Formats: sequence, structure tokens, C-alpha cells
Amino acid sequence: MVKQLVLHLGDRKTGSTAIQDALAAGHITSPTTQIFYPATTNHIPLAKTLSVKSLSPQRDMRFTKIAKRIARSDADIAVISAEHFEVVKPALLQEILTRYFPDLVGNIRLIAYVRPHAERLVSNYAEAVKLGQYDGDLHSYHTQRLDKKPLSYTDRFSRWRDVFGAAFTLRPFVRKTLVGGDIVQDFAQFLLGDTPHTVTASPPSNPSMSLQDLAMVRHLQSQIGAQPNMSKFQVSMGKSLGQLLASKQDSAQTPIKLAMHTELAKAVQIAYGEDARALDGAFFAPDTPMQDALQSSYERAVATPQSIAVTDHLSAAAIRMVDVWAGLLCSQSAANGALLRETLKNGPQAAGKSGKTGAAKQQAGKKGPNKRGGKKGKNTSPPEKEFTEDDLLDLF
Repeated sequence: MVKQLVLHLGDRKTGSTAIQDALAAGHITSPTTQIFYPATTNHIPLAKTLSVKSLSPQRDMRFTKIAKRIARSDADIAVISAEHFEVVKPALLQEILTRYFPDLVGNIRLIAYVRPHAERLVSNYAEAVKLGQYDGDLHSYHTQRLDKKPLSYTDRFSRWRDVFGAAFTLRPFVRKTLVGGDIVQDFAQFLLGDTPHTVTASPPSNPSMSLQDLAMVRHLQSQIGAQPNMSKFQVSMGKSLGQLLASKQDSAQTPIKLAMHTELAKAVQIAYGEDARALDGAFFAPDTPMQDALQSSYERAVATPQSIAVTDHLSAAAIRMVDVWAGLLCSQSAANGALLRETLKNGPQAAGKSGKTGAAKQQAGKKGPNKRGGKKGKNTSPPEKEFTEDDLLDLF
């Protein structure tokens, strides 16, 4: 039977994918301690049952299932990992852990990593652009976040500590403070402490996109986003493009790193300075990693705003090819894999006919009244729900 349960809570954009990949692949090993990771990727669907109302009916099924798997394991430590725990209420999670893991109460530890404000802002912006959910520049994104959902760490992490006490650990996602300068090694150290262990190196997970690639993806996404009901397709395509671009680096071009300019860096310092001081005082004193990171971001800022216009990064020929692919992807308003394959196989006109006789029929149903009382042959399904800011944050 498992002796200890460890929950990795994220945050988003703190190397969670790297930790999850290492756990799933068995890259963290010990000759004396066995680790059980009951997932092939992550536990985000499990965590979402605690924060997404429409998924709460799945809560009992999912937690019962994972609790049974952990109860059957002979490992020393079981790990649950999902960056989506970032938005879960700590008191609710405590209630759930007590209910489904009663034998492990008192032997549960939780860890979260926090990315400095400026770095998280830049990373969130790049992700929003990649997924087609934001089309403006970095400065305007900062302004929007301040108005809608500013980065506020201290209150949130204080609530975790209020509920879980010493069982909760917060670590700064700052390279020089991580064990070996690596997030996986740092997590392994938290997991196993002084117990001898080995971490096998693995390829980078979810690497950052260069400014050139981001400009190209933004241009592509802006054209696709101009069509109706494309949000879900944009997200799926953006995630796939990010992985493909990372694996196919342009050796003929020096990648430019996305960075804040001096004026923006100063504005971010002012906006988040108090939260950085409070978080350092509450969790990291006498060290000041969050304040140091804000100062460092200002010192590393570029003199003038970076352009994200595709014409400043791609040749006219390259832009033409992006436009051609955008047209291909938009050849059907309800773009999906089947229609895209049909387009590539028989051309846009054939795909259009296929959309009328195939995909459209699937949406409209067979001839005759539908179960909801709709008219004959008419698609009465509601339009696709657009992604909101909260939906987007779920993908970070």
C-alpha cells in the first residue's frame, strides 16, 4: 500500500509538462523508493472536476477510480500532477482528499511552483497568441490583464498554506534556485529528499516560441479567426504548430526571444512590485527571488518594443505560403480533420460538397423531425461557445 501521496499543483508555465513527462516515462527513479504515477500524461481532467461546474458530476467517478488504483499499488509514493489545481479552492481539495484517501491523511504533501510576474506575463501572452486567442501586442496584453485578471500570487498561495499548513510547499520557478537549475531535478529532490535517486534527462517540453515563429502563427491565426466558429480549431492547431515548430528549428535563422521593452518592464515593476514583496516576505524570506526577478526583467528589457508584424520577420514568398495555407484551412467554416483531409485530397470545391453531404448531415441528423423537435433536416444545435479569458487560462 502507498505510504505517501504527493500532489503537484502547477502553476501553469512552470515546467509542469516536463515534470509530468518525466513521471510518466519513469525518468525519476530510486533504488530504495518506488514511485507510482497513475497517468500517461497528467491529471487535469481530475482537477477540473473541482473547478469546472459542468464537470463536477464526474468528480466521484474520477476520484474513486484513482483512489482505488493508488490503494492497490505497492509503491512507496504516489503522485498526482495537474497545473489546473491552480484554480481549485484549497478547502475543497482538502475535503476531497479526506474523503477519498482517508488512510493517507497525515501523509499527504503538496507542492506548487510560482513563476515571477514578468516572465509569466510574457509566457501567457505568447500562449494566447499561439492559440489564436489574442491578436494585440505585449503591452496591450499587459494592460488588459491588469483590467481583467492581474497576476496576484500572495493571497492565493496564502490560502493554500492556511488550509494545508506545513504540508504545502511553494518554490520559486527561478533557474538559479532550482536544484541543478532544472525543474525535474528540483521536483525529484522534493519528492525523495535525501533518498538516493536518479533523474534521466529528457527533451525539453513545451519550449518557448521564437518571435519570428510567433509572428507567423499570429498572422495565420488572425485569418482563421476571422471565420465563424473557429476557436476550438485555433486552439488545437496552435498547440500542434507549437510542437512542430519546436521540433523543426530554422538553422538558417537566429531565433529572437520574445522580450519586454524598457517602458513596459517598468510598468510591470510598478504593477506587481507590491505582490512580489509580499510573496517574498510570506514564503521566501530572507531571500527575495520575486523582487529580484522583477528587477532582472527590467535590466534585460530591450530598448524599443518588438514588432510582431509578420512583414518584419518573413519574406513576401513565405507570407504568401502562410496565406495559402490559411485559405486551405478556412475552406470550410467548420474546419476539422476530416474536411481538411478531403480538401487536400479533392480540392476546396469537393470539400464543400462533402461538407454539405457529409459533415453537415452529421450535425443536422437524418431526415425527419429530430429528437429536440427541430424542423426537418435543419441543424438546430447552438453555435459554438467562444473561449473566454478563464477558458484560455485553463490551457496555460
